[in-house]
Amino acid sequence: MRVNLITGLILLLPFFGFSQGEFNNWYFGFTPPIGTGVTFNSGNPIVIPNGVMMSSAVTINISDSIGNILFFSNGNQVWNKNKTIMPNGDGLNYGGTSGFRQPVLAIQKRDDDSSYYIFTAGQPSLTTTYGLLYSIVNMRLDGGLGD
Repeated sequence: MRVNLITGLILLLPFFGFSQGEFNNWYFGFTPPIGTGVTFNSGNPIVIPNGVMMSSAVTINISDSIGNILFFSNGNQVWNKNKTIMPNGDGLNYGGTSGFRQPVLAIQKRDDDSSYYIFTAGQPSLTTTYGLLYSIVNMRLDGGLGD
């Protein structure tokens, strides 16, 4: 009897759960119109029009826990939720498409819920630095839009 009760409760758990919204938004590039996006906040995919980002590779999109977009990046620039480039958000060392499968990656700082690391993999060039580099986005700056 006890095993049936425990099994029944485990089987019901998914019906009482809810998803978090950190990954509900996705901006991407090279799709007419340039810089289209998709949001899953309503449960069904809905197009986000008037995007600004161009990218032929991986992009990052960071939202809060209820699905509000915070920022997004193609590895070269970082845009805030208003689709404007953040202060100091231009000139990240994006690796292009020369073999890098994940040229840009964002991770939230462990000790600060408002700051994120953006890692970029730069490609060798005569004029730019290359290798694994990082930038920090602080969402408390620029009136909550990030810097």
